[in-house]
Amino acid sequence: MSDLGGFSLHELFRGEAETHAAALSEGLVKLEGTSNPAIVEPLMRAAHSIKGAARVIGLDIAVRLAHGLEDVLVAMQKGREAISSSRIDQLLRGADLLASLARVSEAEVAQWTATNSSAVDQLAAELMVPPPAAVQIAPAAAPTAPTGFQVPSSGPPAGSQVPPAGTTENPSQLPTAVPAAVPASIPAPAPMSAPTPATATATTRASSVRVTAEKLDRLLQLAGETMLESRRLGVIHEEALDFKRMLVRLEDELDRLRAEIRAAGLDPTLVARARGIVEKGREGVVAHLLTVESAIRRGEETSTQLYHEVLSSRMRPFADATASLPRAVRD
Repeated sequence: MSDLGGFSLHELFRGEAETHAAALSEGLVKLEGTSNPAIVEPLMRAAHSIKGAARVIGLDIAVRLAHGLEDVLVAMQKGREAISSSRIDQLLRGADLLASLARVSEAEVAQWTATNSSAVDQLAAELMVPPPAAVQIAPAAAPTAPTGFQVPSSGPPAGSQVPPAGTTENPSQLPTAVPAAVPASIPAPAPMSAPTPATATATTRASSVRVTAEKLDRLLQLAGETMLESRRLGVIHEEALDFKRMLVRLEDELDRLRAEIRAAGLDPTLVARARGIVEKGREGVVAHLLTVESAIRRGEETSTQLYHEVLSSRMRPFADATASLPRAVRD
């Protein structure tokens, strides 16, 4: 694989797959608990991202698996398929396979493919078949099936028994040949206006970048060195102060020399020009000192802030350590 910024393309795929597989696992558990189709959109994007990253490196088994997950999620998002526990189980199996592949090095991909090829093929075939309607999870806002059932006037299917006109029966007591009202069990897509927690989580993951711990340690070391270098500017400041003191003493010597020249009856303007040059030099040194002091102050503030920012970037949110707990509870 070609190298890109210190990472091989396979390493970049592993980072993408690990991040998005974790988002899939977390989001699918939330989706099962709420049955809200609005949560499906970030999951759909996560599966699509894994598929694109796998296609870049030619990992066909991951492309096939992610494509199957994406198709089911698209069907859920568009309301063509109800959110069901059996389907969530299948999607979670796919997320687990992708997470397992993300932990495999490039040299071990062939062995992983040989070991899990049959499982991926079986899952891909299952994802193409609609799940059983008996385990569908209807959302809270979905319309409920009617308590009574009346046979349409066009006539019952062959072999069925028609109840007397004007009477109703419990749906569970109806003849098995009469189909239930299937559309009532399919939830309508929820409005997409309000962002959901799963959407915010996926957005946060998408806007993050993966950096190795070694690079963060190196950044922290460089930030510390920057702090030291900014403090070394104080030495330059002290040297400028010494130069200013020398110019002040030179002015004093020129004043003393001018007094001796006047006492000797000579023209004191002989040293006036030299003193004017020294005075301008002293003013320049004072302006330089102010500039150095300002640079020292800004440098120390910036380097200190940089050090603390890099230090905080080595920390991870506590939610990263507990994100897998809902899935563990479900399992």
